[in-house]
Order: sequence, then structure tokens, then C-alpha cells
Amino acid sequence: MEDFMDFCEGIGKTLNCKIGVYDLKGNLICGEDVGYLNTDDMLIKDGLTYIKCDKVIVSVSSLLSQDAVNLLKLIIYNVYEKEAANLMQPIEYILKHDVPYESLKGRYEGYKALYIKCNEDIEDVLLNVYSGYNVEFVKDENGIYLIKKFEDDENEANSIINGIWDEKGINVIIGSGKTVKGEYTIKHSAENAKISAYLAERLGFKNGYFIYEKMVIYDLINGLRRDFLEKLFSSIDNDFLNILRDRELINTAEEFLRCDLNISEAARRLYIHRNTLLYRIEKIKLMTGLDIKAFEEAMVFKLLITVYRLKFS
Repeated sequence: MEDFMDFCEGIGKTLNCKIGVYDLKGNLICGEDVGYLNTDDMLIKDGLTYIKCDKVIVSVSSLLSQDAVNLLKLIIYNVYEKEAANLMQPIEYILKHDVPYESLKGRYEGYKALYIKCNEDIEDVLLNVYSGYNVEFVKDENGIYLIKKFEDDENEANSIINGIWDEKGINVIIGSGKTVKGEYTIKHSAENAKISAYLAERLGFKNGYFIYEKMVIYDLINGLRRDFLEKLFSSIDNDFLNILRDRELINTAEEFLRCDLNISEAARRLYIHRNTLLYRIEKIKLMTGLDIKAFEEAMVFKLLITVYRLKFS
């Protein structure tokens, strides 16, 4: 990939022009975004030259002679055959095999990966939703990757969640990676999307949309050594573990945290009187020593719950 990008830069300097290489769907693989037009051989339009070389379109911001086109094709087919083959690896191969991140730089710029975690067959729903759109799906044993450019990924993800529920009556968790840019490749985005969905499930969520930027702290916790965390929990009073086993108390605490420590809103969502909520919060304080009405102590409580669920449940 690096050699191929150097090749694009070298040709551009030699011809004093810009050059971009696209796949047959118009996705920029490497070089500069000159513009894309599909052609079966060669096309000159609006001062640009478009050349088809096997499974790529090379766009050049200059008018090239037929001799120059033939030479360019020869170089791509013969000198850079291996690199071109790597560039054309399908997304399924990229996600399921040990493809180096370095070789993917410059591909799928502006795209993002979602991972829809579900063990049921939902592929038909997705194909219906995205019929006619430029989107790629990759299925694995626990769900489906969805690769595309998004204008509003959160709204689109929630539409998928609602659509699958309406069609199948199935709850799904969707994780999201970041948008591909620079050193951050489509493989990074897909891995982060799957990790986000996995962590959300471990934390007890049944459905929802979870972006990696908001899940990264949980990913760090999940990577901590278990023996270190066992020492941490060995020093914690058993009353804290009893709270984790008390569905009423733990549900109360988590809803209170989700409501940003707003007592009135949490009581409304739990369908209980605010005095009942305050009683339960005081009970948690007596059992753990943590007053979760205070931000810092609430964060400690949240951290301990997270560590326990990710590493010990």
C-alpha cells in the first residue's frame, strides 16, 4: 500500500498533476480525490483522464495521450501487481484476516463501521432498509458489520434498532467505531465497533447504540489484569457485593446515575416517590460508605460496578 501511494505521488509529480485511485464503486483507495467516473477502458472529460485498470479506476487531473495511458497501465499491472491486489481485498477479507493496518491507510476515508450484535437472522431486514444504498455488510458468528458513510450515525442506528424490533421483535445492541481518517483505518473502526457492542452487553444492556468514544474507559478497565482487580475487590466490604445482588437497589442506583444524579427525574422514571428513592440511596450509603448523591462518590460507585461486571460476572 505504501509503495502504491508513493507510486501515485511519483506519477503526479512526473506529470505535474494530481492522481487518485478508486475502486469500482467510486471509493478513493489512495492518492488525491480528483473525481470518479466509471469507464470500460479510458475516458477523457472536463480536462480529466479516467483509466480502468482491472478492478480500479485511475483518475488523472490532466489530459493524457494514449501512449501515456498504456504506460500507466503497464506499470500498474506489472510493477505494482501485488500492491494492487492488496488494495482490492474485499472488506470481508480485511475484517476476518490479519491484514496489516498500515496497508489500509487511505482506504475507506470518511466511512465508519457499526457492529450489530445479534445471534438471530436479521440480514433480510438490513438488506431491505439499505436497498439501493452504497453499504457493505460482513457477517460473523455474533452479528453483522455495517460499513458506510453516515450523515447522522446515531439516528440511523436507532432506526435500525427500532426497525428490527418492529419486524422481528428482537432487541439488538449496536456498537460504533470512529470515522476512518489518517492513521485510523476501517479495521480499527470495525474492531472498536465490535468491542463497544460486546462491552455494552457485558454491562447489562439489552439494546441501544454505543459509540467507542464513550466506551473507551470500559475498554481500558476490561484490559486490566484480573489478579490486580481481585486484590481490589478483596479489600471491599461484602455489603457492596450484596448490593450487586439486590436487583431493587442496583436498578435504583443505576437509574439515578443515568439521570445525572437528578432525584426527581430518577424517581419519575422508577415510578416511586422521591422519599423512597432517598431511602434507598441512604441504604446504599450505609452499606458501602459511598454517598452517590455526591458526584465523585457516585463515580467511584459506578467504576466498581463496571469493574465487577466486566471482569467477574
